[in-house]
Amino acid sequence: FTVGANIAGGALKGVQASVGANVAPSMVGLQASSGLNYARELRGAQLSLLNVGGDVSGAQVGLVNIAGKVDGLQLGLLNVARESQGEALGLLSFIGNGQANVQLWASDVAYTNVALKFGSQHFHTLLTLGFNPGTNTHRRRYVAGFGFGTHIPTGRLFFDLDAIGTSVHADNLFRDGDGLNVLAQLRLVAGWQVAKRFALIGGVTGNTLVTWDNGDRWEELGIGPEWRSVSDGGRTTVRVWPGVLLGVQL
Repeated sequence: FTVGANIAGGALKGVQASVGANVAPSMVGLQASSGLNYARELRGAQLSLLNVGGDVSGAQVGLVNIAGKVDGLQLGLLNVARESQGEALGLLSFIGNGQANVQLWASDVAYTNVALKFGSQHFHTLLTLGFNPGTNTHRRRYVAGFGFGTHIPTGRLFFDLDAIGTSVHADNLFRDGDGLNVLAQLRLVAGWQVAKRFALIGGVTGNTLVTWDNGDRWEELGIGPEWRSVSDGGRTTVRVWPGVLLGVQL
């Protein structure tokens, strides 16, 4: 155990721990620090705020995990790897042989939607934007969201199960005084990989919209049966309904 930098001149087996940084050319075992772990070759685990590895077989757990090749798990807010034969779980994961797609679709919430979908082979993050022109300013909608999902490939057919939180706005995406309107969506999406970078997607959604704007601009939302609850003197409304989506994935 070292306070400061713990630097190994050669291959190390066991535990390398410090309040600061651990550096080893080759490591079999555990690297644990409060700042930085670095190993050109790792068989074991790294636990720190920042973990950097070349060839990693095992786990990286920290705020930021960076590796060349991973056979195991990356768990952190930001995960980066050139190649992974395992999984990356985090707020943002950029994996060379993982998912990196753009989705375009129409739904009952917004006619035009786009999402960036990126992550490891079976888990991904979604950044979404949507627009519905409507028929007047009160029915024009802008939506922006963030979510996570799991990806299940079965040959050319694949399935995604996504959970997305979205902010819904009328007239303008950044309009002041528009109230707080939060849409939670659970999506089950099926896709057919027509070509390497082109797939048809479609699915169903479970929608829960909570509004605090004391208005009726969201009355037109929904295409099926709806459950509704109104409270706080009519100011707060909760709506639950099923929806559909249809689009493409690039």
